[in-house]
Amino acid sequence: MSKHTFKGLVFSTETSSYFADLLLEKLPNFRRGSLTIKKFSDGETYHRVGIDEEYPIEGNTCIFVSSTHRDEDFLILLRVGMSMSNFGAKKLIFVIPYFGYSTISRASKSGEVVVAKTSCRMLSCIPICTNGNLFLLLDLHDHGTCNYFEGSSVRRELYAESTLISSFQKLNIPKEDLVVGCANLGRTKWANSYATKLEAGFAIYRSNWVGKTNEIQTLQVIGDVKGKVVCLYDDIISTGNTIVSAANAFLESGAKKIYAMCTHLALRHKKFIQILIDSPIELFFVTNSHPMSQCEEILNSDKFVVNDITTTFSKYI
Repeated sequence: MSKHTFKGLVFSTETSSYFADLLLEKLPNFRRGSLTIKKFSDGETYHRVGIDEEYPIEGNTCIFVSSTHRDEDFLILLRVGMSMSNFGAKKLIFVIPYFGYSTISRASKSGEVVVAKTSCRMLSCIPICTNGNLFLLLDLHDHGTCNYFEGSSVRRELYAESTLISSFQKLNIPKEDLVVGCANLGRTKWANSYATKLEAGFAIYRSNWVGKTNEIQTLQVIGDVKGKVVCLYDDIISTGNTIVSAANAFLESGAKKIYAMCTHLALRHKKFIQILIDSPIELFFVTNSHPMSQCEEILNSDKFVVNDITTTFSKYI
């Protein structure tokens, strides 16, 4: 790469390095930047950004890639981001494939901290570079979250819909046999959009969480799924309980086969992978937005189709 074509550097946290590497493949005028993170015995963390004289930060664009699925990753993104303007970055682009605490976007009980809002406000404190700061996020659980950012940074929500639909359509299921099922009442608008794009029928799974037992009670399936292939949609899978319960409910209502589409495979623990593998769902069409998507148990399983979503980010950049 000549200095004349060089546009900037791509940095990342360790857990999102896979995403940064894939993104870099699609940005030929960018180079990988180095970042050293060390933990001290007292719990404090050492941060150092590599300064390269041949490919400098100063006067160029810096892209920082990190899902904020852990507080640790969020703090690294925040601390390094706040230092980049001091190092002379001309423009800062934050690629956040999975925005942590996205489900805590409003308070339902007195005294609850709206962490999605406080996180956005903290990111808004990152000094604005000469050519501005840009935050790129993907399929936010609440579209209004972008409005929590403050100041003059630009924030954009990107979408996985076209990527997931293109992947699912390779099954060549006749549209008259297909129903898109909503696994979560809060996602009805999203699921309906998928149904419209696929020219498929639409059905809803209605359920309740029962008391402190954390069990799901099926109330009803709304829509005709008898003899149909159902593709369940949810934006986030964290334990698998909801989507697996929905799959069982649709099968009991006469569906002949179940598939699933999900943007963020944000499983809280590896133990939940087996729940999905053992479920009656034929295939899970997901993206690689969350680091959990890179687990060997998922990548080596025929149950998951993990789609690369970095193209969506690279096209925008």
